[in-house]
Amino acid sequence: MSASVSSSSQRSITTVATPAAIGVASAKATLIESQSDRDQSQREYVRVRDIHAQNPNLVSPQEVENADSKARQADARVQAQNARVDAAAAELSRAGVAPRIMIDASHANSGKKPENQPLVVADICNQISHGERRIVGVMIESNLVAGRQDALPGMALTYGQSITDGCIDWSATATALNRLAAAVVARRNVLARKFRERSA
Repeated sequence: MSASVSSSSQRSITTVATPAAIGVASAKATLIESQSDRDQSQREYVRVRDIHAQNPNLVSPQEVENADSKARQADARVQAQNARVDAAAAELSRAGVAPRIMIDASHANSGKKPENQPLVVADICNQISHGERRIVGVMIESNLVAGRQDALPGMALTYGQSITDGCIDWSATATALNRLAAAVVARRNVLARKFRERSA
């Protein structure tokens, strides 16, 4: 079973970019690093920098430099993620198709490990909650029971467990869907705030 989720209307879903779409590329989500990692790294850098400014004996200049370097690296990874979405959107536009992107949380993006799908979803949620409008959906390999099983002669099958691709279970799926819903609400709030600022 593959769960597909879209925050757009049915009309928009027909313009979603998937790996199977002719002449378009799917956006690749980075598994671990995300906007939240960048934000955390930046907060840590500010904390270390401020402690050093107040009392240089507590934090060395090298520690400040290390924190700054980590924050810069995290920011670079986030920019790389955004660039993947940008590249997919550009290819869709060149093909004369609206830039509506559905990201596959499984397969290459999860390293074919179903337990990594929630990490991919978390990355997608971060992008959406920061106002990314081109991501309209996510494909999740989901079933009642996590993992997969082989269909072998004479062997009973576990009800609700995949016999093809590995899946996350129903509980993890519900958590992922709730997080995606919260991200969409956050995106609406971000866009509404930007609209009010422009209109002021």
